[in-house]
Amino acid sequence: MNNNFTAQAAVPDRKIYFDGIRFYLLFIAGAYRIIQNKEDLNKINYFPVADSDTGTNLAGTFNYMIENSAIYPHIGNMADELAEKAMDGARGNSGNIFAQFFMGLAQTIRGHEKIDIVQLSDALRNSVKEVYKSISEPVEGTVITLMKDFANCFPESTESNDNTNNLFPKIMEKVRSSLDKTSEAMKKLRNVNVVDAGAKGFALFIEGMNDLLTKGSGYITHVRSLAKNKTEYFTAPVSSDHEKSQDLPKLRFCTEGKIKIYEKLIETAGFNDSADNIRKVLSKYGDSIVFTHYKDNIKFHVHTNDPHLLFQELIDYGQLLYQKADDMIVQYKDSNERKSDIALITDSVADLPQELLDKYNVHVVPLLVNYDDDQYLDKVTLKTKQLFENINKYTSYPKSAAPSIGTFERVYEQALTHYNSVIALHLASKLSAVYNNSKKAAENVSKKFKKRIDVIDTQHLSGSLGLLVQKAGELIEQGAHHDSVINEVNMSIEKARIFVSIKTFKYMVMGGRVSPMKGKLVSLLNLKPIISMGGGESKIFDKAFSQKSLTKKIIRIFQNDHSAGNIDRYAVVHSANPEYAQEIAAKLHNISGQKPGYISEISSVVALNAGLGAVAIVYC
Repeated sequence: MNNNFTAQAAVPDRKIYFDGIRFYLLFIAGAYRIIQNKEDLNKINYFPVADSDTGTNLAGTFNYMIENSAIYPHIGNMADELAEKAMDGARGNSGNIFAQFFMGLAQTIRGHEKIDIVQLSDALRNSVKEVYKSISEPVEGTVITLMKDFANCFPESTESNDNTNNLFPKIMEKVRSSLDKTSEAMKKLRNVNVVDAGAKGFALFIEGMNDLLTKGSGYITHVRSLAKNKTEYFTAPVSSDHEKSQDLPKLRFCTEGKIKIYEKLIETAGFNDSADNIRKVLSKYGDSIVFTHYKDNIKFHVHTNDPHLLFQELIDYGQLLYQKADDMIVQYKDSNERKSDIALITDSVADLPQELLDKYNVHVVPLLVNYDDDQYLDKVTLKTKQLFENINKYTSYPKSAAPSIGTFERVYEQALTHYNSVIALHLASKLSAVYNNSKKAAENVSKKFKKRIDVIDTQHLSGSLGLLVQKAGELIEQGAHHDSVINEVNMSIEKARIFVSIKTFKYMVMGGRVSPMKGKLVSLLNLKPIISMGGGESKIFDKAFSQKSLTKKIIRIFQNDHSAGNIDRYAVVHSANPEYAQEIAAKLHNISGQKPGYISEISSVVALNAGLGAVAIVYC
């Protein structure tokens, strides 16, 4: 990386030109001002939904740009670099709008070694046009209005090309005035008397640049140090008396993705037509669409209830490079309907119906499912039905992967901005790196926030993990103390049982859990296995020659444990086999006299090995 910062390149002077290094220093000054104030932005986040994450998303966007950008002396190269990294790292609605802002700048500046203030003015006006084009339904009184007002402050001719030290303070006054007006532009902002969070983020960005231009050599040295060291971002605690008042979001997932359009599609249909078709798919599934592109890559943001159906259509257009889907209903409840000081977190292998997850406001971290070069989010952008529908579209059998430590850190940081402590329940550590990654992230975040996070290896998966999460949710809702919840869950772990009736060994062989030779032998004998858990590992508990015979054996086990008084609750989970699951649940109801706690489809990660048609009885 080029770190050749010179005193001459510290800040634009009376010659009024911008090269790559000066441009980068202005970016750094603005970016860190946003990062410092991310909590303040979270607390005034009401549009488009009150999910309290605008500051987090903008800080994440700019931190990604800071950490991953090389530094170039030519402004054209520097603008391209920042645009590309903004596209890669953009998070949330405002983050994607900022990314398009940088993309528009790069389009005009590309190829220039340096530019004067009039050329910058042209670039800013073009950038605003691109921002408006990228949004499906632009709403005035938001960040886009501030971007437009900012661009219109710059001179369009060389006659006004005087000292930026005089120009920027005047621009800053107009930006602040424009920001103040956003509180009157929309009813939901007027009701709570706050400015728009995205617009405030842009004003902070300009404020940081203004400080660089006006505060003198000491501040210039500080910003140069930040640029050299790539210092990890920091936050300033900010209090707020604002009360949330917005209704529950109508669309659940704030969804983002990045697609590399297939070359063959570009050759036959052209890039613009392909991009237009992708826009139509996005419009079909949601709103709040922001759409950016760089070379043959398209980055998008959309609010939707059906990210799994959306991505199912998008795989026909290109390689899925990136996916993210934040649950805005969980975020809303964190801010508006918090019933306890304890946050409950699990992973997507916990098979529990959405209505129960919502009841206890469980934060679910999805595992990853990789098909060749495409990566999906378990239960969010990929469900069990799509798992088996997609298998024949790829050359290799899909593999699962644990969320990264960084992913868990973001989840814990978000939780601890609202809760005093966190309890996380995860699938067996012997089956996945989920527990270890979560544990490491918890240690990092707990130190930072000085709040307690307990991560529990439940030694279970699927429905039995779901029952444990349900138990924890009930205890938290009843007002149990943090330690009491952990003790009760640990006792339930000892009692929990899962028995999986596998319809075929085929998927266990394909997934690598059973050797091809053993799978062939079992297939010749027409044996079916019962899979259970022991010591945190999945094991073959018993065998039979048909799935119905397996089910009879499992029901007998259930009946014996029920007679011995060992069952407090039970559930039935299945792999795209709801009719059979209902049939088994009816039999268990007759034995126990109580209905199952729930009947639920298993996660796509569990289905990778359990296979199509599997059914499990779980209880504790």
